[in-house]
Amino acid sequence: PILPQDTTGPEAKVSRGRGEISLATPLNVRPVVADGVAALASAVGMDSTHTDAHFLLGVANQQRGLTDDAIRALEQSVRSDSNKPEPLRALAQAYQHTGRAPAEIYRLYERALRLQPALAWMRSEYADYLNAQGRTPDAIRAYRAALVEQPRPAVRLFNHGPVHTATQEAGATVAAFTTAGGTRPDGPDAPHPGGQPHKHL
Repeated sequence: PILPQDTTGPEAKVSRGRGEISLATPLNVRPVVADGVAALASAVGMDSTHTDAHFLLGVANQQRGLTDDAIRALEQSVRSDSNKPEPLRALAQAYQHTGRAPAEIYRLYERALRLQPALAWMRSEYADYLNAQGRTPDAIRAYRAALVEQPRPAVRLFNHGPVHTATQEAGATVAAFTTAGGTRPDGPDAPHPGGQPHKHL
């Protein structure tokens, strides 16, 4: 905290919680994260003016495996301001962990991408979900859109290829990999068998 109100004013507990979560999460200092979550949750309650704080709470709880708590915080963040793509995406992710109806998850991703169409990594993630739900043609369209928006990241190369392979569009698969950076699904720099990346880049 650098402002007087961060240590003594009504926002002091909010600032403390946000600071502890933000600083301790990258270092995986779990007791400090837990303390920050408790402080922040106590400070904001259901206050609709703290949209970003609820989002931070949701993400922190999701990372801690507390999906129900994450959903409550993320739903509050979205209720407070439904015009930010990141909370919508985070809520879609949390819903996936609890087996929510795909239609709910589709709506969240699609709203997020309408708000910010250029989020290629999010569009690729949505394509992964569409493919997992058996909506292969829609997944292919989403992967192609992501490749147009940002052609290089490997996650889309490796996911786009297997979907085409599954639908026997081998020529399109090779073209997609080549156009996006010359990486072939059977090449030496493929991440591992099956074409699935270790993590999103």
